This record gives sequence, C-alpha cells and structure tokens, in this order.
Amino acid sequence: MRKGTLLVLGLTIPGALFIIACIPLEIWIMHVPQEAAAFTTCILFYALSIPFEGLNHLYTRAFFAVKHTTIPAILSVINGAVAIALAWFLAGRMGVAAFHSDMPLGMAIEVTGLFMFLPSEKRVFKMEF
Repeated sequence: MRKGTLLVLGLTIPGALFIIACIPLEIWIMHVPQEAAAFTTCILFYALSIPFEGLNHLYTRAFFAVKHTTIPAILSVINGAVAIALAWFLAGRMGVAAFHSDMPLGMAIEVTGLFMFLPSEKRVFKMEF
C-alpha cells in the first residue's frame, strides 16, 4: 500500500501541475479567452481532485481484494452527497465553477475515510508510514 500510494501521488501530482501549467494553451485551444477566469477556476479545481481520484481507485481496490465492499460503497455515496450539496450551495455564488469545486472536497472525504478504515485490516495491509 505504501508503494502504491507513493506511486499514485508521484504520478498524479506532477500530472495535475502539468495541467495547471498548460491552462493558457488550453484556453487558446478551446477558443474561450472571454471566459478565461471561469475556465481557469474549473481547471484548478479539477487538477486539485486528480491525486484524490488516483488514491480513491487504489484504496477501493484494496477493499475489493479482501471482499469488503460495504465501506467503499458507503463512502462513495457520501462523496456524491457532499458534492451535490456543495455544488447546490455554491451555484449562486460561483456559477459554473461550483460544479467543479465540489469534486476535490468529496473525493478528499472519500479517500480519507478509505484510508482511515484500511488499518482495520491489519492482517492484509501493513500501513507503516
């Protein structure tokens, strides 16, 4: 798990930073200079969620490997509920960007929950960070 976590973070963080660095190019390709601020906000939120998404897959598969699917399912529903509630709450303030701002928080909550419950399976996972 440690190697997988470090590998996922080692690949997704530079990937997210690359996406952020390419925002001007992305704006040019999409032909949306008039919406550059909203586009940039959406891409920043998306890039923030990329490492959490990668860890989510790793930790969920770890639960599936031991045939323990209840916790990932419950946390996935919580992720969706948090994302919907946050988007609903921020839609009036942020407009379209609200629909991207919800993903990092929902994913962070799900990944944190998965990580917290992983050590309970000590016979399979050696979580020594």
